[in-house]
Amino acid sequence: MTTRDLLFSDERIVHRLPYHDRCNTLLIQKAQNSWFIDVQKIKKDLLENNKDINWVPKHLKEGRFQQGIEQAPDWCISRSRFWATPMPVWRTKDGDTIVIGSKEELEKLSGQEVKDLHRPYIDEITIEKDGREFKRIPDVVDSWFEAGSMPYGQIHYPFENQEKFDKNFPGDYIVEYIAQVRAWFYVMHVLSTALFNKASFKNVITTGVIAGNDGRKMSKTYQNYTDPKEVLETIGGDALRLFLMNSPLMFGGNANFDEVELRNKVKSVLNPLWNSTKFFLIYATEHNFQPEEPKSDDPMDKWILSRLHSTIKTVDENLGDYIVPEAVKSVELFVDDLSRWYVRRSRTRIATADQNATNTLYHVLTNFAKVASPVIPFITESMYQALVPGTESVHLCDYPEYENKFIDKKIEEKMEEDRKVVSEILSARDEAKIPIRQPLAFAVVPQVHFEEIVKAETNVKELRAGSEFSLDTNITEDLRIEGEYRNMTRKFQSLRKKAGLNVSDKIKAHYEDSEDNQKVIEEFGNELKEAIGATDLSVSDSYKIEKV
Repeated sequence: MTTRDLLFSDERIVHRLPYHDRCNTLLIQKAQNSWFIDVQKIKKDLLENNKDINWVPKHLKEGRFQQGIEQAPDWCISRSRFWATPMPVWRTKDGDTIVIGSKEELEKLSGQEVKDLHRPYIDEITIEKDGREFKRIPDVVDSWFEAGSMPYGQIHYPFENQEKFDKNFPGDYIVEYIAQVRAWFYVMHVLSTALFNKASFKNVITTGVIAGNDGRKMSKTYQNYTDPKEVLETIGGDALRLFLMNSPLMFGGNANFDEVELRNKVKSVLNPLWNSTKFFLIYATEHNFQPEEPKSDDPMDKWILSRLHSTIKTVDENLGDYIVPEAVKSVELFVDDLSRWYVRRSRTRIATADQNATNTLYHVLTNFAKVASPVIPFITESMYQALVPGTESVHLCDYPEYENKFIDKKIEEKMEEDRKVVSEILSARDEAKIPIRQPLAFAVVPQVHFEEIVKAETNVKELRAGSEFSLDTNITEDLRIEGEYRNMTRKFQSLRKKAGLNVSDKIKAHYEDSEDNQKVIEEFGNELKEAIGATDLSVSDSYKIEKV
């Protein structure tokens, strides 16, 4: 107010107040006496011991973690609360102090039985020494102090388990989300350095934050997450693991929970892998297959064996370095190669009991189940139990080692180049709207390594060398009838599947009467009977089959 009784100013100042982040209660901050760990005294050792830790992602080592150490103040370890671990400090009124190291030491000094180490019972224990009374200070220990003591506190060291501690400290591996870089990881590092002058862990993965369906951090408060039980029951644990383990989360980055992508893992990885296993089991049972060491000169067999052992090597090296996403990516790529290339191109060989192809696929499936078991533990267990009956568990098997004799990088590179040629031809067919079952006369391609494989995959009769890619889309009458034969084969195979027939079941096949169908039977009748397992072909008013 002025001397004239007028208002000079009327305004609001908005500022933040401290509050409890869970219950939103406003807090009052005030200075008080506290107990500290002298971090400055051990800071050089903290920095030195960090050099022995393998950080994932690597930038945290000399970034956030090292900078946190360099900037760290002394650590206040006392709290003015009731519920927590009481600080084991007894003092006289004039400040003389006794720090107790064990329950037994406290009982010896106090002459009293200690029945409960928590408040208020521990506060009733006093120590009489030299005519003076020592009482426990009221403070309790910061809960992070206890969390930081996990590596040895969990086994009650140093009071017992000396040998177990010596064998397991420092820990090989630890993982938590990225905020723990300056929290749990830091306090463990401080305490282990102060006590043993060692890091408490050798390898550490820091994960990012997963956001909910509204883009905010997943939280029980926001209720912005899909029920985990529902995810596991409807989509499955393997898909969830693939989604999380091959995401930016494993490199300390953030990611949104994506149920569509989660279901894609089932469609693109898990289902093809299981279908490849089922395909093998059908014909292995049919032909009473007995496994042998794979020895094949077929380029498809040599290629998939090379891809398998290259994958074993890649996965093993990346998991050994705790680079989880790269290991998972290798698993997914191999499933694609196995199901969408090897099995598709080897169906006829395996169906006709080709021993080289069957041995190769068995070796691939059993060893891949082992190598992928840490990533997709449930489906690999089911695979292995089906492939090797009587085995207790794939997870109790020795982890496979890659064999250099199977690795041929040149054949992998050549097959990759041929697959690109196949992709170009299929793309041209798609653009011309010519279905894959329709044979074409020729294609001009710059270079092909495995001509028969490329021709079979693209349904092209001839490959001609040329500097520029060209596809002959002219369909002659002979080519058209051959295309009709393939369509007829597909129709009967669909009927067999719908009827639930086994591979060995024979049928009588009835086809619609048409000029094209008669031409197909005249030209490809024997091939059709063999392809569909038919003993007889006859004309009817519709496509039908009868089990013989």
